[in-house]
Amino acid sequence: MEYNIEEQFLNADVAKLKQLAANTSGKSYFVNNVDELISELVNNEHYKPIQKSNKNTVPLIDWKYLLVFLILTLSAEWFLRKYNGLI
Repeated sequence: MEYNIEEQFLNADVAKLKQLAANTSGKSYFVNNVDELISELVNNEHYKPIQKSNKNTVPLIDWKYLLVFLILTLSAEWFLRKYNGLI
C-alpha cells in the first residue's frame, strides 16, 4: 500500500508560516486579506513594470529579390540614358 505524506497533512501550519514570514522580513496573508495583499503588491517599489524591446535589423543585402530588382532597374536606366545620349 502506497503512503503519501501530502495526504496526511491537509491543513497549513499557521504558526510555522508566521514564523517563516517573520524570519524573512515578510508578511503572511490569508484569504480574507486579498485586497490588502493586492494593494501591497501594487504599491511596492520592487515590482515596477519593465518594458523590453527586441529590435531585429536585417540588411538589404539579405533580400536577394530586392537586390536583383534594384540592380536591374539601375542597369536599365543607365542603358537607356546611354542609348539616348543623355550621359
